[in-house]
Amino acid sequence: MCKKLLILTSHPIQYQVPLWRKMTEAGVPLEVLFLCPHGLQETRDPEFNRSFVWDLPMLEGYRSRFLSIPDWDLKRPMRMRMRMRIRNGLMPIFHETGATHLWVEGWRFPAFWQAVGQAKKAGLQVWCRGESNDLAPEPSFPKSLIKKGMMRWFFGKVDAFLCIGQANRRLYREAGVPKEKLHSAPYFVDNERFSMEAERLWPQRVKIRAGWGIRPDATVVLYSGKFIPKKRVMDLAKAFRLACVRQPGKFHLLLAGDGPKRAELERELAGLPVTFAGFLNQTEIPKAYAVADVMVMASDWGETWGLSANEALASGVPVILSDKCGCAEDISSATNQARVFKMGDVNRLAELIGDGRWKMGDGAELNRRRKEMMRVMREKFDAENTVATVKRLLGPD
Repeated sequence: MCKKLLILTSHPIQYQVPLWRKMTEAGVPLEVLFLCPHGLQETRDPEFNRSFVWDLPMLEGYRSRFLSIPDWDLKRPMRMRMRMRIRNGLMPIFHETGATHLWVEGWRFPAFWQAVGQAKKAGLQVWCRGESNDLAPEPSFPKSLIKKGMMRWFFGKVDAFLCIGQANRRLYREAGVPKEKLHSAPYFVDNERFSMEAERLWPQRVKIRAGWGIRPDATVVLYSGKFIPKKRVMDLAKAFRLACVRQPGKFHLLLAGDGPKRAELERELAGLPVTFAGFLNQTEIPKAYAVADVMVMASDWGETWGLSANEALASGVPVILSDKCGCAEDISSATNQARVFKMGDVNRLAELIGDGRWKMGDGAELNRRRKEMMRVMREKFDAENTVATVKRLLGPD
């Protein structure tokens, strides 16, 4: 029997596209189904506080199509998205493509639930790759009871779960999912692209620093992401101020991003050596990693993974992570170039920023460290790991 995998996701996402391409290159018969074209055309993202279009090709190298969902918009309020379903459902596409498997990217949207129910009726195998984990506080009663009932229904329809990390895996186990349904699919970024860009840009780091007003000898602390509450960027700002008081003239903070918290950040960081680089698109962000000595992610449990950490390490940059970041457990156990602190502990974060180990500079030992970080990401957090799992689950034709 010929196998055919359909993948249902919200929109073309810069972190997912490399996987769809790698799977296609590996001979996996697939087609990706998108709910909307967010990021392919000028789109306002309120969390970035600006409009943007991704500056890399997002639809090349794999088969895809956009589904018909009247007036669907990723950035509409949740109460509006909850009413939106796939017009005519997926049954016609199942029959047209001869699909045997449906992969859904989590359970965030009602369209995903609709698709899973129809897939089971059509006799398809259902796979799920979600980001949620066991790090978030338990919702209050009766919300927790309702949520557990809903997830019991959804998880009961899934034949295989692609686990992005340990905290994600525990969530499924705590929900009663049998071990044999859990399969490893570590979260990743396009390691090859970030590592190649890091090597290309490394000799230019002094020049790039100058363009952002950064001294050549400064220890550069990088933040990459949105300025929104779950990122706890104010914790980083306060810790950076403490580090500057303890070691004057040593540090420079580079903020690559934007969002609603920007004005508050500017007030907190007034008078300190800081550069607001603004939103950096996919071809621009490697410059930030090229000049950085360490990247900080202070997020709460809303950071279900934190792929900026993968980007940093793939670029040869060490990371400091809050213990509530979904990636913290996996990444810190894979490399000693990741340090973890208790979320909200500003003093400890300041101590870690002040650790002299972060100064990258030049020399054989520092170059070895950079290469080792890149190697770890290629071996333990790469698309090839998921491709192997997918091919095993699909089995022979």
